[in-house]
Amino acid sequence: MKVQGLSIVQVGISQYTASGTVYGLTKLSDINGIYTAVSAGAAVAGGASATTMKNSNGVVIQWVATHQGINLSLSAKGVSMHLE
Repeated sequence: MKVQGLSIVQVGISQYTASGTVYGLTKLSDINGIYTAVSAGAAVAGGASATTMKNSNGVVIQWVATHQGINLSLSAKGVSMHLE
């Protein structure tokens, strides 16, 4: 998978992990596309943030990222994801 369009502001990266749930995926190729934020950067307790993104194929990805020393955000144009 190739992912483009995430902005990482570095402040001494020490650790970053993310996990999420995918909804609306009827065929694998539907994951391809430009995702725009439904909600982005919502603060969650303990140095975490939650983001929900959706593409034109109706695929929704909700993820929670935990981090120390960095700030992750979506670019203004969204995030491009493509299977390789």
